[in-house]
Amino acid sequence: MEKIHEKVSVHINDTHPAVAPAEFMRLLVDEYRLEWDVAWDVTTKTMSYTNHTILAEALEKWDAELFKKVLPRVYQIILEIDNRFVSDMASSGVAPQIIENTRIVKDGLIHMANLAIIGGYSVNGVAKLHTELLKEDTLRDFYNLYPEKFNNKTNGIVQRRWTQIAD
Repeated sequence: MEKIHEKVSVHINDTHPAVAPAEFMRLLVDEYRLEWDVAWDVTTKTMSYTNHTILAEALEKWDAELFKKVLPRVYQIILEIDNRFVSDMASSGVAPQIIENTRIVKDGLIHMANLAIIGGYSVNGVAKLHTELLKEDTLRDFYNLYPEKFNNKTNGIVQRRWTQIAD
């Protein structure tokens, strides 16, 4: 399992499936008995995230108490990911306000986009302009922390291309 990222990539397409890094950690730690740091390294090399909105208020947030009741072990893992992230950022000298803006668990909510960004190797928008707006506004703090994660992959399929190839 330590090399699964060499064969498998998990794409988090928007914030709906953003629990994936925490669930993957649960599998690696609980089922495959990997040490936390090894499992986290594998997870962050396996997950990628596509963001579909430039509106911060549209990014999914889940009620922490409900999440705790429905998925208690995954909730524990999310808390541990959040605690380690906060600790790592603080020891790296990141400003407290930036840490607060980017942490996963705050104000009784789990910020799913934050989990997807922290738990993966890639963040992209669905168009060049969209990606630039994410870097400059919506996810600016994350871009400043992890510029190497941000890239663009323009979305879209043009039916004319498929029709031409089929002819």
